[in-house]
Amino acid sequence: MRRRTYCHSRLSHIGKAIALYTAEHDERWPMRLADLPADYDYVEPKDLVCPSSGTEMPAEVLQANDMLAAAGSTDYVYVPLYEPSDSQWIAAFELPANHGQGYANELYSDIHVGNTGDMSAYLREIQITNEATATERRRWR
Repeated sequence: MRRRTYCHSRLSHIGKAIALYTAEHDERWPMRLADLPADYDYVEPKDLVCPSSGTEMPAEVLQANDMLAAAGSTDYVYVPLYEPSDSQWIAAFELPANHGQGYANELYSDIHVGNTGDMSAYLREIQITNEATATERRRWR
């Protein structure tokens, strides 16, 4: 339970950093989590790793605070949006394997973090995000 809470908090930190980024970049979302400057104080390389996943971030990455290197070690899947949205699209999510296939945290496009233990509902939300993202990408081509 404690690790789930840490994971939830880390996604919240990522959401706050995304909100700051969009405010400073004409409401454009970052294309990668690595684009989030470390000086936002909300997100650090350790925030890109789910504490339940069992993956370890290299010590040199944590010491250097290198977001670009850390983004290659992330446990969260990021879905960059083309513009802010009040809808319930998922902007970042973790793989259910992080929590034994029975639980997942999601960061939504309105920057709130949710969680679910209902994997069928989780998969439906991922599919809605996938379809919406594909539509947006076609629109912006």
